[in-house]
Amino acid sequence: MEHSTRHSRKVQVRGLVFAAGLGPLIGVVSSGCDADCEEPNRIDGSYAVWSTVTGGEEGYTGQNTEDYPWDGVFFNGWSEWELTYVPSKTAFQLEINGQPYTADYTQDETQCNTFLLNFDGEFVSSTDTAHSFEWLGDLRYYGTHLGGTFQYSDLWAGLSDDNAGSVEVSTGEMTANLREEGDTGFE
Repeated sequence: MEHSTRHSRKVQVRGLVFAAGLGPLIGVVSSGCDADCEEPNRIDGSYAVWSTVTGGEEGYTGQNTEDYPWDGVFFNGWSEWELTYVPSKTAFQLEINGQPYTADYTQDETQCNTFLLNFDGEFVSSTDTAHSFEWLGDLRYYGTHLGGTFQYSDLWAGLSDDNAGSVEVSTGEMTANLREEGDTGFE
């Protein structure tokens, strides 16, 4: 009997030590927010971005998609993004290939390195087409890069011809690598 009492006291003491040691860790894990979270300006930087439409021709719909200038748009291939957080707006100043936009930032309530980034605007592509678009990304911050999925809608028109149409991308994927000083990030 004495042996089993001693054994149960050891188990209770070890249980208390175990619980006391894991208590702070359990608190961090159950809070739902990544342990290394900081302010959104941790995302600030210059990025080399690769993005593409997923699902082939089933990944988009629209009017006159056969003439859409896929090679001239930022969301389908390589682009350069510059992100700077503006706390007073809860948004990022965003430049894509030198064209400025304001991107609304919404941090996920349970995982602070997961966020939505939404922006719209107009741009003229390298293929001489004008675009009025909206981009919505569901992204994750990994320290040296961003990754996630996006949706995109666009009304477009040719500047040197009569081509025009629309495109709706239901799902695309993007990866953004933080560029170091003097590094193109496109290797």
